[in-house]
Amino acid sequence: MGFQVDQPGDCARSKDGRLKIFPPDLSEYKFSDSTAEGDPQYFGYVDKDENWYIMKLTATTARYVKGSGDYAANFALCAEPGAFEYDYYFNVF
Repeated sequence: MGFQVDQPGDCARSKDGRLKIFPPDLSEYKFSDSTAEGDPQYFGYVDKDENWYIMKLTATTARYVKGSGDYAANFALCAEPGAFEYDYYFNVF
């Protein structure tokens, strides 16, 4: 099929014209924190360079926010109304 992708999040067309989107590689992020119970629940992930993302999980949806630096302070605010604008995966990454 032959795709050329310069970086995660790029898209390319195969020889048959189909569009393929290559999502960012989140494998470098490691689980760090979660809220214990409730709806929604929040899950925090960090990488070695102090980048982070938080997933807000309800019974029916998952939304994300990402940032860099000061992870602990940001995770402490994850459930505060208006602290973050959580969005779909494809809009955040």
